Amino acid sequence: MYKILFRIAAAVVGLIGCVLLVAPKLYLGLYAITYDASMDFPSQRFAPVLIGVAGMLSVLSSQPPSPVLSRICLIAAFVLFAVALTGAYHFAQGVAGVSVLVAAASEVGLGLALLLAQKSARGS
Repeated sequence: MYKILFRIAAAVVGLIGCVLLVAPKLYLGLYAITYDASMDFPSQRFAPVLIGVAGMLSVLSSQPPSPVLSRICLIAAFVLFAVALTGAYHFAQGVAGVSVLVAAASEVGLGLALLLAQKSARGS
């Protein structure tokens, strides 16, 4: 199960990284109430990090079960929960649009799936 989840996460994170790199307004416009061109610089600067994480997840998806992969599932789940929480917080503050709640629900769903996959990632 973790292999599929890592591949899905790699594809999504890689796509977000690529969009932030070449067309940051396209992504930022989905969530921010107001967009300013000055937001492009930090987005484009952070994009390679996301692309790198996607690469790591892709490599990890082909690895056999191990205690390390089990821990990575746990860490990734909590990262997704934190990202979802920040989205909900910024929606409540009025700086993020309602679409961030859809993203947050997806992040919580993937996080929960990773928690369930943690056991299969551990192996024997």
